[in-house]
Amino acid sequence: AAEAARAEAEANQQLAALLAKKQQRLPAEPGTGETGSVSIVVRMPDGSRKGRRFRLSDPLQAVFDFVDVQCGQAAAAAGDADGGVKPGTYRLVAQFPRRVYMEGTGESLQEAGISSDSALLLETL
Repeated sequence: AAEAARAEAEANQQLAALLAKKQQRLPAEPGTGETGSVSIVVRMPDGSRKGRRFRLSDPLQAVFDFVDVQCGQAAAAAGDADGGVKPGTYRLVAQFPRRVYMEGTGESLQEAGISSDSALLLETL
């Protein structure tokens, strides 16, 4: 039991370090109406929504980092260290036309085909 608790604590520390790294590399949010920026809203599995503005030149990875940080903060606020959506366990999907976005592609938002305000669904893998 002690070994399992130690392993869980270590996993939680690794997750916290990863989320801190993702928080640091998030680009600054552009102002409303800034040319070359879009608003992206992600609908979570529980029906809640998380959104912010990004520049078209920002990497698609920034949207994944934003979702990971938001989910990590929500789980921490709820006192649920094991809850929430974990990094690398989901994909983002645009519905019309259906496009699937995976983490780690290296594309900018514009290269990924996101050129206007968008609503994406989070689908767990």
